[in-house]
Amino acid sequence: MVRLATSGTGLTPYEEWALGDEDFSPGDPDSDADSDGVANLMEFVLDGNPVRGDSHAVLPHMELGVGVMVLRFSRSHASLGQPVSLKIQISGNLDSWDPAMDVPIGAKRKFVRLAASLP
Repeated sequence: MVRLATSGTGLTPYEEWALGDEDFSPGDPDSDADSDGVANLMEFVLDGNPVRGDSHAVLPHMELGVGVMVLRFSRSHASLGQPVSLKIQISGNLDSWDPAMDVPIGAKRKFVRLAASLP
């Protein structure tokens, strides 16, 4: 197992971020400590606050470009030092998700999300 450490603390960037707030225990990166619908790991990646419950402000959003839709988001500086896998996924039913490649824009409804995972 590879473990990135910073500042000589022996902690990963995610752990340092999570321990930076006294009201938050890092726990499972896939859990949602503040019940705002955004997992702890995604809060870390998008520079959200894991205890305030207002992460909607940092969530990715869609923008219309010239003939394309663009998923725009800002990644936190701290998360660049952590091996986090980010994938854009697409679904027609919100149950099963596939990698988003070139998806033609048409009449059929599609849902898009940004997924984050640790190795």
